[in-house]
Amino acid sequence: MGNIGIGGKRTLTIEPEAVIEMTPGSGIGSIDGGLKIVGTEALPIIIREEYPGAGSWNRIYLNSTHVINEIGFAKISDAGENPTVNTGAVGLWYNA
Repeated sequence: MGNIGIGGKRTLTIEPEAVIEMTPGSGIGSIDGGLKIVGTEALPIIIREEYPGAGSWNRIYLNSTHVINEIGFAKISDAGENPTVNTGAVGLWYNA
């Protein structure tokens, strides 16, 4: 999967039990859009690299105050492709 961008007040909801396999250099980002990644304890959402390895894909990036923004019961692995820029699997920012 390549980059996923959510903007223009659009929203993306990822349902419980979804498995998303990222490709090297890819990421999920929201600027002014909404992103809801919420699984359940029994049915978590899994976001990982297509070919597992530490730091294989970029990250999830939120730069939005959209009311739908939420991440819960998600297993996120193999993110942080460039540790000099990315310091984790999820980046939260809002330029107020």
